[in-house]
Amino acid sequence: MFRLVNKLSLVVDEFGMNLTYPVMSTFIKYPVSSTKINVNKLISKKMGYFSSEEKIYDVINEELGLNSRRHPLAFLLEAADDIAYLTADIEDAHHKGIISMRSIEEYFKTCENDELVATVIKSMKEYKLKAENMNYNDIENYVIHRTRVLIKGLMIDAVHSAFDEHYESIMRGTFDSELIDVSCASKIANILRRIEKNEIYYSPQILKNKTKAFSVLKKLLETYIPAVVNWNKM
Repeated sequence: MFRLVNKLSLVVDEFGMNLTYPVMSTFIKYPVSSTKINVNKLISKKMGYFSSEEKIYDVINEELGLNSRRHPLAFLLEAADDIAYLTADIEDAHHKGIISMRSIEEYFKTCENDELVATVIKSMKEYKLKAENMNYNDIENYVIHRTRVLIKGLMIDAVHSAFDEHYESIMRGTFDSELIDVSCASKIANILRRIEKNEIYYSPQILKNKTKAFSVLKKLLETYIPAVVNWNKM
């Protein structure tokens, strides 16, 4: 993302989309270059920018006084990514027939003593009853859709509270966790991750699509990399 916003729309000048420093720094969940990855720390377990953009990052880092730490809003961006993808992936997998509503319910029942998880279980039963009373043709899709919306709301509220609770350490740059993992919705997040890992990522349908994608990407890279590397020899 950081590279894209700095390289797109090079019409007026060399500054890409001309976003402000705070906005650009928020995109950098991992404030390290591609050559300085350290998987043992949250903020450096993946690269946040390429070496080609290191000078731009250094200017932002200096101007905002980040001291090579995350911008506070980057924690919210990370949480937003998790919430969006975790919930969307589950609903998408259900639509594709990879996982059933009953299976999803069983996963949640493994942590039914958790308050928010209990809320999800109870709500799923209520959504199902409502759909039956309304004679909906596709009860499962209705329940899963309503459940996704509910879970997103619960997780958003939980992350908001977690940000407030850990505000001081976030501003000092000493906070080293994901907000969702220290929030009251951590159990929900872990359940969704287990569903993804156990039921979705390695399902035959998903693996088949990934295999096709790898074949296409391989062909594109084999074509474009020699052209880029040898552009002045052609």
